[in-house]
Amino acid sequence: MKTQNSSAIMDSSNSDSTCKPNRLYSSNGHESKPDEKSSKINLNPCSTSGSGKIDVNSETPTIPKRRQELLKWNGWGYNDSKFLVTKDGQVQYSLSGKIMPLLKDWMCAKPEITARDIPAPQRNEEFLSEFRRTGMASSDDCQDRLFRAHGHTLHELFVLREGIFNRIPDLVVWPKSHDEVVRLVELACKHNVVIIPFGACCEAGIIGQDLERRIVHIKFVTPKGVMQKNCQVPRMSSGPDIHHFIMGSEGTLGVVTEVTMKIRPLPLCKKYGSIVFPDFENGVKCLREIARQRCAPASIRLMDNDQFQFGSALKPESNSLFTSFLDGIKKLYVTKVKGFDPYKLSEVAAQEKRVYEIASQFGGLAAGSDNGERGYMLTFVIAYLRDLGFEYYIVSESFETSVPWDRCLDLCTNVKDRLHRECKERGIQFPPYITCRVTQTYDAGACVYFYFGFNYRGISNPVQMYEDIEASARDEILANGGSISHHHGVGKLRQRWLKKTVGETGLGTLRAVKHHLDPENIFGNGNLMIEKSKL
Repeated sequence: MKTQNSSAIMDSSNSDSTCKPNRLYSSNGHESKPDEKSSKINLNPCSTSGSGKIDVNSETPTIPKRRQELLKWNGWGYNDSKFLVTKDGQVQYSLSGKIMPLLKDWMCAKPEITARDIPAPQRNEEFLSEFRRTGMASSDDCQDRLFRAHGHTLHELFVLREGIFNRIPDLVVWPKSHDEVVRLVELACKHNVVIIPFGACCEAGIIGQDLERRIVHIKFVTPKGVMQKNCQVPRMSSGPDIHHFIMGSEGTLGVVTEVTMKIRPLPLCKKYGSIVFPDFENGVKCLREIARQRCAPASIRLMDNDQFQFGSALKPESNSLFTSFLDGIKKLYVTKVKGFDPYKLSEVAAQEKRVYEIASQFGGLAAGSDNGERGYMLTFVIAYLRDLGFEYYIVSESFETSVPWDRCLDLCTNVKDRLHRECKERGIQFPPYITCRVTQTYDAGACVYFYFGFNYRGISNPVQMYEDIEASARDEILANGGSISHHHGVGKLRQRWLKKTVGETGLGTLRAVKHHLDPENIFGNGNLMIEKSKL
């Protein structure tokens, strides 16, 4: 029988009320050879009730099967959450209806997709014949397939907007249990079908809203069988931790179906604040001292002046009397309705005082809660603003790294300088937007996020130019002691730096694990450079 090459997507979202969303996707952006067939499947595994497990059968999933009804197909997030330009040229946020009058000065058509714009599915009939007998829910609808064919990088979204589709999943499958995932993997191995999981590490693909409501156990389905620890303890010494292979495998070794998570109580209150420093250097020194004294709040971030101005441009119109009234209502709710004792919240005040005292040693001045809250607002809206930028010929993206404290300032300065030089040398006509922020602090160092964008008028291939310039920036990051990534992972975009990061021996070890668990490259999405893509 002729060997057939296929790909499968596994998705856990489900519109039925009988199953919570556990997303497993398989998709591939590469073209298969002319004589090969492929099909993509979306799986929806849900944990079942029983000893030590959470019964989720009565819960309604947050995200339905037809994600396009709730989420953007060609952008970030929800359909109803976006930035709009009003008739008079003002920028407005859709959900709140607030006008942001300063954003217009800072940042001076959505296409529809049809079936004819999308490649027809390539069918592996032998696989499909056996798969149908399993009774798993599936779809080969063009929009279901397209929605699971990509992530949210600049490259992928630009391709979506341009309508260039070389390869997308052929079938989406929603398995409802761990056992159904096992069965699907068995069928994929038997019929040489590629499975590309798409999701997180809590019942593959769970989203934050659902994660807050559930806890699950850990299992990892591979072509060689199920991998799991046989006990749940806070720590044990039993050789290399297999969880590290699982959680960092990026869909190249198997499918995560269940994960046990650490949880902590929600805080009794939330308070924002901000501090202005005379320069970025003093801000970095302050964060390092806060980390050294281990008195950091739940989240603390440092942005450069360009990003601070960006955040200020997002300030909406407000009615001061109404705002004060709302603040009073919130305080009354916390202290009277919920019964929180203000004196018991003094720990927050003490921590706040300590942080401000450290900041004063580095010239920091308190700048109020509004600036602090807008700083976090920028974190959530930056991806939506990237979509708005597309409408004005602006390509932009973020990338991150981690760096030791003693290299943090030099890395930030040198990478921004490198980006400016690259833009100038490549003939970009308009001044680029280049900014950074320190987002997480540790004893030994910090995470640094860079935001980079430029106007691409007159540039024939703006995405390729962006990627070339970002690659130069990543070379600069490594040269300055930074990491290949802090949490975004390697994927395909950062493969070229993996060998330099882990070494030839480390890369060989990863390939050996891949060969043992998945010798036929069933999970052939091509991430991590440990095996070439199968499609």
